[in-house]
Amino acid sequence: MKRFSVTLLSASAVFWLCIPFLAGPFSSLAAQQAQDTQVRDSQAFSQGFALDFVVGSDLLSEKSDSSNLASWTRFGIQPGYSSGLLRVSLDFSVRFIIDQSAAEPYSIYASDWVPSEGSTLLDVYVPKIACLEYGKPGVDPLYVSVSPIESLTFGQGFIVSGYSNTDFLPKRSISGLRLGIDGAGLHFPYLGLEAMTGNLAHLDILAARAYVRPMAFLHSSTLKDAELGATIAVDRAPLSWIGEQAASNLAPEKPIFFYGADICVPVMNTYPFAVKVSGDWAQEANKSQGLSFGLQSTIVGFIEFGGEVRFLQEGFLPSYFDANYDFYRASRFNYMATSEPGRFFSAWASHFGFAFAQNRVNVDFILDGRFAAVPGAATDNSGQYPHFRCDVALLEGFLEGLSLQLSYERFFIGRAKTWAWDITNVEGTRLGFDAQYNVGDVVVSLNWTNGWDPIENKIDTFAGLAATVHIVGARPVEINQSGTY
Repeated sequence: MKRFSVTLLSASAVFWLCIPFLAGPFSSLAAQQAQDTQVRDSQAFSQGFALDFVVGSDLLSEKSDSSNLASWTRFGIQPGYSSGLLRVSLDFSVRFIIDQSAAEPYSIYASDWVPSEGSTLLDVYVPKIACLEYGKPGVDPLYVSVSPIESLTFGQGFIVSGYSNTDFLPKRSISGLRLGIDGAGLHFPYLGLEAMTGNLAHLDILAARAYVRPMAFLHSSTLKDAELGATIAVDRAPLSWIGEQAASNLAPEKPIFFYGADICVPVMNTYPFAVKVSGDWAQEANKSQGLSFGLQSTIVGFIEFGGEVRFLQEGFLPSYFDANYDFYRASRFNYMATSEPGRFFSAWASHFGFAFAQNRVNVDFILDGRFAAVPGAATDNSGQYPHFRCDVALLEGFLEGLSLQLSYERFFIGRAKTWAWDITNVEGTRLGFDAQYNVGDVVVSLNWTNGWDPIENKIDTFAGLAATVHIVGARPVEINQSGTY
């Protein structure tokens, strides 16, 4: 691991030295990308009423045997309305199976409309609101959204990093709430607030970050965007998605709290470089603490590179609320409830990404670990092992009518096998694929996810195929890979 870390740092140094010689050819491309982004952000939503029809098939598991998958036909209508900055869309779908050879030739997936064991009316009917949104995040001073959360980061992501509640689609849809208030749009750029709940039906995962920009009065200086932030997060019901039998083998359920503070200071914003330095502190539910000092850079407008040096206490899990939190929610809670803070150790994190073709192709790599070999005795602390994530997105316009998204994430690299080959191990792995093909008023979408369940020690599969037909009006919101708004 030490040899790998030295190699990574050496490669980084060579990369930085070569960048000044590569900046010139990409200058016009980066400028064009910035102009296209500005035009795209200034465009208003399509106005008026819209109605779509959906037909498809979802691969769902049986409650009695999660390894037994069946294909359920899906029919639905999706009315929507948009006016100004307001967007509203609903999803009314029915899933069923017709099999004349079965004991019950007609079966309806009743959980879509009738509360089942462990669910409530709110669990069933709140997700019928596919999207209720006002404003655009990062553009308008007020942003409110009730919809599935695909990716949300607070600050530098030491506590909330790329959080998503869409892991169980298409089997289970969850509507979260996002709130963003930026004083910059209200002629008072010194204050801001961002908040969210992962499940509006239960208000179980709650997080908020308040931030200040103390240098905002320096209008012509790079330092005007320097931020100081404070984050608080709580999971009130961390065993929500597992059954009573599985929960009986874990620590008794209780709310768990997280606190943090962060600072981010831009130190350079002269083309082709934009550089920020940052620092984070956090304390988690088991009283363990972590510190992080990082540098992030954007080069020639479309290359991003960053690194962090971390000092973590044993028991600390960085980026606790992440993209696949629902998969690891119960196991992480059990670790928090049964572990105590130990000694500090040094760790590192790196990020590399790039975008081109007017931001229609995006590639991101994240790799982090500790400055030491993996522990000799296996532990459930993912922060003790290397972690890798890769996201690739080809947005519509790069390939005519086609958009693709691919994600791969691996925890606990080195716990089961030697480091070099362990990345192929399915334990601690999640692989997702989404595709969408747009032909006029018809959008065909496919989504497929394989994720390791650390509680049941098995692979969970979620898949869906749908065709969405636009019937009337202007489409007020984009259709995502699950076949919903």
